[in-house]
Amino acid sequence: MMRLFAAKAEEMALDRAQYFMKEDDIERARFWLEVRAYLREMEIRCRSETVH
Repeated sequence: MMRLFAAKAEEMALDRAQYFMKEDDIERARFWLEVRAYLREMEIRCRSETVH
């Protein structure tokens, strides 16, 4: 369930970044790309900590 949430949140962040790029608002686009990168980093970190 958490992976599904993370994937949806990452997709939403990318959509917002693309929207602001079209609007030529680079600062807001950069913010959303940083949010996306942070979400990916957290997902990778959680995967590496998971013991199977």
